[in-house]
This record gives sequence, C-alpha cells and structure tokens, in this order.
Amino acid sequence: MSEIASPFLVRQPNKTELRLMDSALSLFAEKGFESTSVREIIERAGVTRPVLYYYFASKEGLFSRLIKSRIQNSAQQIDTICGEVEGCAARLRAIARHLFEQAETEPAVVRLTLQLFFSPPGQGPDIDKKGLWQDRFDRIENVIRQGMDNGDLKKGDSKEVAMAYCAMLDMQVLSRWGSGQEPLTPEFADRLVNLFLEGAAV
Repeated sequence: MSEIASPFLVRQPNKTELRLMDSALSLFAEKGFESTSVREIIERAGVTRPVLYYYFASKEGLFSRLIKSRIQNSAQQIDTICGEVEGCAARLRAIARHLFEQAETEPAVVRLTLQLFFSPPGQGPDIDKKGLWQDRFDRIENVIRQGMDNGDLKKGDSKEVAMAYCAMLDMQVLSRWGSGQEPLTPEFADRLVNLFLEGAAV
C-alpha cells in the first residue's frame, strides 16, 4: 500500500526540545494556550527564555511544533499498520485500536486537540486546523477506497464512509474525555468497527 505524504513532517527533536514540548503539552492541556505563559513553560522545562526562542521562535511556534509532531507520529503509525496488516477490515480495526490507545495513553494530547478545534474564532494559535484533521482522514479514506476497489466494502462514496468511520471513533474519544466512561480498550475498538462494517440493520 502506498504511503500518503504528510504536510506536517517535522524533524526529530533533541532532548532540550523534548523537555520544552513536554512542559508545554502539560501546561497547555491544564490551562489552555492563552493562559499559559512562556515563563511557566521554561520554568517547568528547566531552561531559559532564549533557549525556547532559539528552538521555537515563539509560544505559537512551540504549540505548532507540538501538535505537528503528534500528528506525524500518528500518521506514521497508520502507515505502518497499512504496511503490515492485510485486508480492509483488519486495517480498520488496527487503526481504531491505535487511535484508542493514543487517547488512553496521551490524554493531554486529546485535551489540547479539543481546545484547538473548539476554541472561539480569533483565540488560540494561528494553525491550519483543517490540515491537521485532513492528514489523518486522507489515510483512512485511502483504506476505505482500497476496500471498495477490492470488493471488501460496498461501492460508494469513500469520503462519506471514511467520515462516518472517523466520526464514530472520535465521538467515543470525546465521550471518554468528557465523562470518564470505561477505558477505550482494543476489544471495544473491534466491536465498534465490526458494527460499522456490518451495519446496524436487522
């Protein structure tokens, strides 16, 4: 399966950058982008202000790099899944498991992403929200389209079907974050994808 080039490719950070990114992630998730100061970030990371500006130029640049690195990691994982797993259904289950595991192990990333997408217009960093979402969506649509081409799925609009798949999973992540429901387990991911593939009709 051919990989989809990501517009959010970033180089691997060094140890100092990682400290700053980890510090910023926890603070942004706790307090929000607007309420987090550069001073708080550098104090938690144990570096000076010039160090932050050397690597990221601004608080906005740090936020952008942080989000893009997570998007890149997730995109690479989906590419790996599609390279190692055969069949549309198996790939969709593996992707769902990956997304649920990511939500469970990195809740701060979930909170940060929700803040970004649901922040009022004009607030928060200036970042390409559509591009962030599109990067993952294109990979999932590609799996759906190949499934249709191979006869694993009914012929239809691959974008609509991929949207339904993403909405199903994202709603579970949102509910988990907002209400503290039961953990998003691999078994639950499999059940949801099976329901998606089989349909709810009797």
